[in-house]
Amino acid sequence: ALGLAVIFIYLILASQFASYLQPVAIMVSLPLSLIGVFLALLLTGTTLNIFSMIGIVFEQILNGLLVGSYYIVLSLGLSLIFSLGGVVNLAHGSLYMMGAYFAAAGFNAFDGSLLAAALFAIPGTLLLGLLIERLVLSSLYRRDHLDQVLATFGLILFFNDAVRLIWGPAGLALPLPAWL
Repeated sequence: ALGLAVIFIYLILASQFASYLQPVAIMVSLPLSLIGVFLALLLTGTTLNIFSMIGIVFEQILNGLLVGSYYIVLSLGLSLIFSLGGVVNLAHGSLYMMGAYFAAAGFNAFDGSLLAAALFAIPGTLLLGLLIERLVLSSLYRRDHLDQVLATFGLILFFNDAVRLIWGPAGLALPLPAWL
């Protein structure tokens, strides 16, 4: 019965992928990953109980909700800017990134002050947004959407390289404030 089930699963995957090799890789990867998990648990001496599994699942659900909320904020910004201003601004995520780096700079400059982080991030991102609107976006209002996409994608590349030049290629790790 187990052999027939494996053959049946293989045939379903083969019909989906139109290939005979890819379903084998998929079917082998799951047992190998489970073996890897059990080997890691065995080597580290960690026991696996239901409470730790519930904690891991709960943590992953919270992580997924957090990442989803970031995506919601970014997509709402894109749709709001496009519906109100008529501009396809793909660079609003870069403004979000620059605000985070401004906050990190303020946080580090004043020894972990969240107030300093907010005072750096909010006006810095506001001024940067106004500068982008005056220098780049104001000339794109009457242009085609493709021109807007290309210009704002160029801004994405510019801000990514600016962050690499100013703060380096590695991400910034900020310690938790003492009162947290």
